[in-house]
Amino acid sequence: MVGNAVQRLPRPSANIVFLPVAAVFVVLGLVAIAKYGWTEIHADQWRLYRIYLEKPFPADILTLENGHRPVFPALLRVVEMEWLLANQVLQLAVGALLALCTVLLLAHVARHDDSLPAACRGAAIAMAAFGIFWMGNARYLLHGNESVHGYLLTTCLAGGLLLVTGSRQGARPLLSALLLAFIATFSFGPGMATFVALGMVLAIQRRYRLLPWLAAGLAMTVTLYFLLPGGTGVRDRLAFDPVLTLTTAATWLCSAPVNMLLAFIDPKVGSYLPDLIKPVAAASSGLYERAFGSIWSNHRHVAVAGLSAIAYVTWASVDTWRHRLGSRTLLVALGLAWFAIAASIIVALARADYFVQFPEQIFATRFLPWSSLFWMAVTWIALVRGSRATAAGKPRLATVFVALALATGLATGIGYVGWGHRVQKDIRLVATGLAVGVLPVNGGRYGETYLNEVLEGLPAVRSAGLSMFAWPESRMQGRRITWAATEAWPDPPVIEFDDVDNELPDAPAWEIRFTAPAGEGRRRLLAVDAEHRVVGLLSRFVEGDSIRFRGYVVGLDDKRGLRIASLDKDGRIRCHANCMPAVD
Repeated sequence: MVGNAVQRLPRPSANIVFLPVAAVFVVLGLVAIAKYGWTEIHADQWRLYRIYLEKPFPADILTLENGHRPVFPALLRVVEMEWLLANQVLQLAVGALLALCTVLLLAHVARHDDSLPAACRGAAIAMAAFGIFWMGNARYLLHGNESVHGYLLTTCLAGGLLLVTGSRQGARPLLSALLLAFIATFSFGPGMATFVALGMVLAIQRRYRLLPWLAAGLAMTVTLYFLLPGGTGVRDRLAFDPVLTLTTAATWLCSAPVNMLLAFIDPKVGSYLPDLIKPVAAASSGLYERAFGSIWSNHRHVAVAGLSAIAYVTWASVDTWRHRLGSRTLLVALGLAWFAIAASIIVALARADYFVQFPEQIFATRFLPWSSLFWMAVTWIALVRGSRATAAGKPRLATVFVALALATGLATGIGYVGWGHRVQKDIRLVATGLAVGVLPVNGGRYGETYLNEVLEGLPAVRSAGLSMFAWPESRMQGRRITWAATEAWPDPPVIEFDDVDNELPDAPAWEIRFTAPAGEGRRRLLAVDAEHRVVGLLSRFVEGDSIRFRGYVVGLDDKRGLRIASLDKDGRIRCHANCMPAVD
């Protein structure tokens, strides 16, 4: 009924249904980045910033990173480190802009494809926005370190495909596309698959005379990739096992739909759903596990689904080549799909043994952007081919895909925003402790951050005054201060203490926290002892319906003498003398 109703809409009105879908995903993503972006050093950054600080330019940006060569993103990181003290804002802003550029480039293709019905074009735009800004991709969207290299790649990929599918058929557009493929390769490891995407589109268009140009560009890029320092490390990561590689790649491509449906196939995840939906999720996950086993260890049926999707893309490519019926939207979709397939093979060649050892990692959220791009492309292929197969070109499938996008956005997108917010709080609490000299013992892991990498990178980052060490409050740690004014909170908070086992060699430490008084809007507060020495730091956190300040103190001799102070924008220090430490 919904599909028939949409089909009965006048052609211009179809986009009134579909374009708001695109706006929802884009706006939700941009707001989440602005509000919940991770603005402190996290995970691999501890190791990377140590490299940037210890090596001279340009050796720092040419250093191999986890088998990748993100030269162009590294250049931006170094600029941000030098000018903005690694506050992550520049990377988050550029990453968001690149993600938006990717959507706009893809939307341009669909919007100007006059061979498609209006509803199909609108649905394609909505799915492009969904594929990039679905918040299942929060691991990339909210982490500036990942966002820049990921979405610089997708922007180059989309731009290259636009160039080779445009009306100009000469070598000049291809040379521009090859330059973009070069940038994509030196943005992130899977970027090399951009050459595969361009080559497949040229072959489908029967533009064979341009393929030697592409092969030459690929050869030059690969040669430089392996000749730069660390090339041996890249080669050593590759393992050739055709069957394992193909099944791993097919499974990896399915990480997006698996994560979309996770609450209904994993009982543990389903238990976090609202009570209204929880029984349905429990029944569904129970049936699933009885039929297939745990999703985290048994992947055979997922591999079959991935192989089926690859077969569909292959068939659509051959059929388009045979009948020469490819619209620009279809050609771009095929290019995107082949990029994702090639990227999955690259990942499988490098990490197949790792996935055998840790099978649950094949669905890790850090891989979702590429899987999302693949299924967005498959959706585009189905939309275009479906619109031609139906009577009078009515896009009967369009409403199904848009409904899927809406349902997924509401059911999982908002949930992943919450996940991103929780990770932001965890990162910020660790950063607050490090600014003071406290890192609680936690089994060697702090989310995706490893203890050894923190300990190795901490001296260089602290000495350079980057990230959390650039906070004005951090620079006051250990200093004796005088305050310009005393301010009494209307409702004095009670400061709570918890003992902390500290990984860092320092004096005894405590975690401290209290509920923020009404009207207190500062991001950070100082903890001061009875001798006016700054001994700790607290950061502001939203916890449910209340605002809490959480942080750490170190080397405090008398808990009863603890006071809270704040640093105003003009540098004036105010003491909140009516706090009441809760001590035994």
